[in-house]
Amino acid sequence: MKESAEKTGLRAAWGRVADDYDGMWAERTAHLTARGLDLLAPAAGARGLDIACGPGATTVALAERLRDVAPG
Repeated sequence: MKESAEKTGLRAAWGRVADDYDGMWAERTAHLTARGLDLLAPAAGARGLDIACGPGATTVALAERLRDVAPG
């Protein structure tokens, strides 16, 4: 099935700005991610699971925190 011209145009437009949007979003929400992970306070041995969490900035931050509290 052929996609509509509107959908093709939107896909192209978002494709052009995706990297800039990703960087801007991560920069503007980093403090919220850090605060949320501070409140979470993962314990040693804790595990995390990413299920459709966007571009992964929060998941990377969580993985770094889990690595820092890993036992042994």
